[in-house]
Amino acid sequence: MKRVPAYLAAVFLATASACGGSDDEAFVNRMDELCGSANEIHEDYGAQFQSIPDTPEAVADFFERQLSELTVVYAEIQALDPPADDAEAFGRLQDQIRDSEEIARNGIDAFRDGDLEEAERIIGLNNDLLAAQQATFAELGLADTECTRVQEAG
Repeated sequence: MKRVPAYLAAVFLATASACGGSDDEAFVNRMDELCGSANEIHEDYGAQFQSIPDTPEAVADFFERQLSELTVVYAEIQALDPPADDAEAFGRLQDQIRDSEEIARNGIDAFRDGDLEEAERIIGLNNDLLAAQQATFAELGLADTECTRVQEAG
């Protein structure tokens, strides 16, 4: 059975998710809270990561559990009603979250199939998406909130 290089799995873990701001204080506060929840999930799973077997199947199962928890947070973010002046940027963020989930699922599938080259390619796609999300965060006014903390640490 193929072993998963630790650096590859760690990069996937660090980049598997992200969140999004605005001038509307209630919206910003709720986004900050939800991104904090996502960060807690990342931190919890990050702490557990070293204890899982380094086989592709175990890594895939691990990330699948993490994604299922993150999907709950993502759904809450998707359901937010942003201020009207942020609707376009928030729409882009919603698309980016959907893309992030799809990329994560594709990465999980690549790990499950033992295709580490594909997993590495998918991590590159995810990194490109995270860069685009940074611009969206800035546009929404969330650059200095929980919504960017995990990405900076990753």
